[in-house]
Amino acid sequence: MSRTKEQRAKYGLYLKGKTYEDVFGIEKAIGIKKKLINAKIGYMKGFQKGHILLGGGFKGKHHTVEAKIKIGKASIGREFTEATRRKISEANKGEKSYCWQGGKSFEPYGLEFNKELKEKIRQRDNHRCQECFRHQDELYSESGKKYKLIVHHIDYNKRNNSETNLISLCRNCHAQTNWTRENWIHYLQLKVITIN
Repeated sequence: MSRTKEQRAKYGLYLKGKTYEDVFGIEKAIGIKKKLINAKIGYMKGFQKGHILLGGGFKGKHHTVEAKIKIGKASIGREFTEATRRKISEANKGEKSYCWQGGKSFEPYGLEFNKELKEKIRQRDNHRCQECFRHQDELYSESGKKYKLIVHHIDYNKRNNSETNLISLCRNCHAQTNWTRENWIHYLQLKVITIN
């Protein structure tokens, strides 16, 4: 059963401010923690008791005027030249990057991950990014060219091409999924459940 944009947005509001214990229950949250520890992934910060699913951190809060002045003063003289930026970029490429996972991004996709499957997923998602809900017709690259929604593998396994593991995202939202991956896996799995 396909859900409307309003129903998906309402569910997103329901999740906002909830902890993993609230959504999954204490027993399941503990089970997830044990699996992570057993898989030697480590105890993810996102699964600590009381961690907020969405809208956590500083979101919705504001710095005081004094704090803004301090931050402004501290950043004076920290502007980098283009040459310095290039040096920093080169120094953190490939295996030197803290995001390096042994060349995992170079693994090939499964044969069934083709244009037809991608278009089927985009149609299922009504040609909208399932995170920010922008329509595909509203998406432009920095050079001004239109682009299609990216079909993202929720569990980051390029060979798992089941429809329940795929979701449509714009470039900006897709780029965000590279940080705190375990949190994104569970969050996007819940979104796919609401789509179907």
